[in-house]
Amino acid sequence: MLRCYTQNNGQLVEVAWGLGEARPALVWIDLLNPTPEEDAIVEGYLSLSVPTRAEMADAAHYFYADPTHAINVPTKFAEVMTDPVRSALPELLAAFESVEWSREAIGATIKSVAAKRGLKTSQLMMAARALVTGEPQTPPIDAVLALVGREHVVDRLRRGLAG
Repeated sequence: MLRCYTQNNGQLVEVAWGLGEARPALVWIDLLNPTPEEDAIVEGYLSLSVPTRAEMADAAHYFYADPTHAINVPTKFAEVMTDPVRSALPELLAAFESVEWSREAIGATIKSVAAKRGLKTSQLMMAARALVTGEPQTPPIDAVLALVGREHVVDRLRRGLAG
């Protein structure tokens, strides 16, 4: 099912829209079990490929399962795990054990530890991303860590540092 919405006087208003019709100024698109035609409509409108549920689940596996290759992460991401970065990770881990668990606080903590250690924030973010998700790229890491949860983040960092 494809449901499309525009904005009118600050309110969302559902509009009917189909293939071949004039392109409305949409602010929200809902897809629920879309047909191939509905996928094509949205892909054409957004100029991107709409992922399947399986593709989305595969891309976000680290939200619901530990990275199965976490033991190999330091080797896999050796260029990220430089000695200065590796030596800063225990401090980041300790800070994560007590910081308010919100995206903003997590981001500020990473920036603070990086600055104290003379590192670029991105260096520490990439290392945390590698150890927690096992992936080289994710959505913004502060948001990912907030969603994964403190318990899992701390556990994965601890195991990554021990490996």
